[in-house]
Amino acid sequence: MFEAVSRRAELPAGRPVAVLCAGGLRSSTVISALQRHGVGALHNVTGGMSAWVKAGYGVTRRAAPPSTKAPASTGVPLVDCRGLSCPWPSMKLAKAIVEVAPGATVEVLATDPGAPADVETFTRRTGHRIVERSESGGVLRFVVQRAQ
Repeated sequence: MFEAVSRRAELPAGRPVAVLCAGGLRSSTVISALQRHGVGALHNVTGGMSAWVKAGYGVTRRAAPPSTKAPASTGVPLVDCRGLSCPWPSMKLAKAIVEVAPGATVEVLATDPGAPADVETFTRRTGHRIVERSESGGVLRFVVQRAQ
């Protein structure tokens, strides 16, 4: 999101471009910023990646870069999203949280600056709860408790 304007020259000229994020809000903000800089033919995917997947459209996943440091094992399921951008932290959390019992927790590690907003939106919409959050060395850590 923060790089979009500075990287606008990378967009294909004269072709429509779909812009999306986890829920549609940040992509709308990016489109507005790009349009202020003369970029046209941009289309927001309403509902973002969540709506895309729910509608049954295909998704191709890019492999995350290998981790340089293994996190300490806590016995809590770990969702390692370091190196992944929106919407992957929310989507991977959504997949992992259903695998734990109600009241149990999942730990999420992310480096995307948009991850706090994405995780907060996800928990607000689903009823789950962020019980712990921290940041160390550019890695954001969230512990999310599954709703009852």
